[in-house]
Amino acid sequence: MSADSDIKYLHRIAESRCKVPTIHDPTTLLRLLKQEALAFREPDSSKLRELTDRFRDCQEAFERGPYSKELKESIVGFYIILDECFFFKTLTRAVYFKTLSKIMKNIPTRITGLVELRFVEQQDPNDGLRGRWNPFDRIIDLYLGGADGATTFPVERVLVTVLHECVHAFLDLFVDRRHPDMRLIKEPNGHGPIFLDIFQSIGLKIKEITHSRSWEEKFYLSLEFLDGGRLGGGGVPGAADYRADDRHLPPRDSHYHPHDRRVPPRDRNFPPRD
Repeated sequence: MSADSDIKYLHRIAESRCKVPTIHDPTTLLRLLKQEALAFREPDSSKLRELTDRFRDCQEAFERGPYSKELKESIVGFYIILDECFFFKTLTRAVYFKTLSKIMKNIPTRITGLVELRFVEQQDPNDGLRGRWNPFDRIIDLYLGGADGATTFPVERVLVTVLHECVHAFLDLFVDRRHPDMRLIKEPNGHGPIFLDIFQSIGLKIKEITHSRSWEEKFYLSLEFLDGGRLGGGGVPGAADYRADDRHLPPRDSHYHPHDRRVPPRDRNFPPRD
């Protein structure tokens, strides 16, 4: 298949709500993303400026209220442009739901994205996860705060979690699960080398686009935590600058608490908004 045909087939899978069989092996899908995703193919695209704007919107909304409707809407906006720039606009692609009971009752068809975000204000105390991809109902759960009900997660960390769960969803929905190279996604611990390659490639591109020190910090720490030294032998390059502050990704981030104005969460190195 040509790249255009590959991308159209991904759209066909998405629009069918994944009823059309997947045909891509993990390595082919990795190569397609790194060569043909908008952010890599068109580095001067206006969509990348839009990604930066949505990122800043999230930071500004977080400063005004860590659990606000405005913040949730801003995160959804970031998710939509993230999907367009890196995942071929497959995860947010419009799909139609109309069950037999709705047809019998003449209820209008519901239109939604293939994968939806669901916000959870408190972390599950039993697993400590910051996000969760639910493949059966195609929902990404995002935890905005800790299980104690008092800790709020920095918005940059929430956005890194959005990326993490999007990689899970993209691979889960569009890779042929019967292919023997599935082990490159799933092993070990569900974060194999292909998962890490995609996560790293996109995370570094977002760092380049946004020039955000806060994104860089949260991304490198997350990558090192997942990687365990596999990518760079001695750990992830760049993560050492942050290890003393946040080695094992603990739930509390007191130095970025929204009410602590000594270190406000917004990046000071952003250029002014046009």
